Amino acid sequence: MMESVFERASPYVGYVYPNETELPWSELIVIYPYITGLVAGAFVVSSLHHVFGMERFKAVSRFAASQPVRLMRY
Repeated sequence: MMESVFERASPYVGYVYPNETELPWSELIVIYPYITGLVAGAFVVSSLHHVFGMERFKAVSRFAASQPVRLMRY
């Protein structure tokens, strides 16, 4: 079966430097728009409550505001 993305990204033990990681372009082309869409959607949901005052998004607005920061590391 295929290896996971993370096994290919960090096959070394210890510190991984940028020149030691190698991800195939086919996986990056799929992952980048997916994460971009998640970040954009989280921003919209968070701003619906915080900026426009829609109370039905209050329960998830804090979680949605924290997701772009968590997804930036990819």
